[in-house]
Amino acid sequence: MYADPPERCPLQARPAEVIEPGTVAFQALGYTGLVVVAGWTTANADLYRSGLAAQGVFPTFSRKKATLIIGVIVLVASVFPFVYRNYLLFVTYAGITLVPIGGILFASYWILPRLGMTAFSARYKGVANMPALLAWGITVALAASAVALNLMPVFIAFVPAFILSTVLYVLIAAKMGAAEQYPEGEAADGLFQERVDVVHAEQAEEAPSDVETRDRRKPTRVLKVVWIVDLVVIFMAGLLVLLSSPDVAAYEAHRDQFWAVASGDRHLRRLRLLGAASPQGLHQAGVGVARSQRAGGWLFASLLGEPVNPRTDCTEWKLLVADAGVRAARLHDARPSAGWARCCGLPRSL
Repeated sequence: MYADPPERCPLQARPAEVIEPGTVAFQALGYTGLVVVAGWTTANADLYRSGLAAQGVFPTFSRKKATLIIGVIVLVASVFPFVYRNYLLFVTYAGITLVPIGGILFASYWILPRLGMTAFSARYKGVANMPALLAWGITVALAASAVALNLMPVFIAFVPAFILSTVLYVLIAAKMGAAEQYPEGEAADGLFQERVDVVHAEQAEEAPSDVETRDRRKPTRVLKVVWIVDLVVIFMAGLLVLLSSPDVAAYEAHRDQFWAVASGDRHLRRLRLLGAASPQGLHQAGVGVARSQRAGGWLFASLLGEPVNPRTDCTEWKLLVADAGVRAARLHDARPSAGWARCCGLPRSL
């Protein structure tokens, strides 16, 4: 694909399943994707809530100390290829273990009261919440087994897991005391809630009422307008890719335009100077940019002069296979046949 060595394009020099997420973000969005998308917007929020969760498990640790420890552990673990190359698998099974908890909470606070049952029977009895443990354990075991045995696609396992945990918890809780009456426990809860309401009312009276809670400074308003316009433009560019790309050429033109808009690419200003306001104009301007970029060593380039996206060839191949009405096959499998046909002197149209 390129005149230069393959190491200049790491996305096409290695299989997709072994490419690091940081490399993908950098190739797709440049330093914007590497720093903002792949780094700050995801890792920062994950690290914050991980620190809060760790502090809940170890209440003697401060939030800063718990977050620092979690950050060091994640940093060390991310160095090993086994971890980051199987991250999707880890997240999948972690989701399967967490989804039943949502189903149990949904059943406890929304379904049980409407059925005339209580969600606090275990606390009233002073015992562990066995219905929740059983519903969670059975759901996780069945969902993980179904995914491991290829009985269920992993991307839909969350829905049946949520439904199953909800139904199991309602049935088991009804059998283990949720349908019984606990007048003393309910009276104690009512008294506690009254005290909480009194404390909240006192705090509301003592709190100052003339404090301005909204940031009305001019720079803040300008930034708000900027990010709203930015999101709208990016969203419209994405819709253009999805809904107004009748063929591969139009798709690539719209896709490259989306990348330029979303990442603040350096070619965006050049395309504007060339008057590329329509897909046709973008195509003409992009061709000129691509030709100018070939002097830099690229044998084939996109309409913006960047390296060809690794998925472009596969996408075009799938469209050709579908149009020809033949069985689905990988693009890689066609290479030996194509080489053999050309060596035998068969026509290119074959």
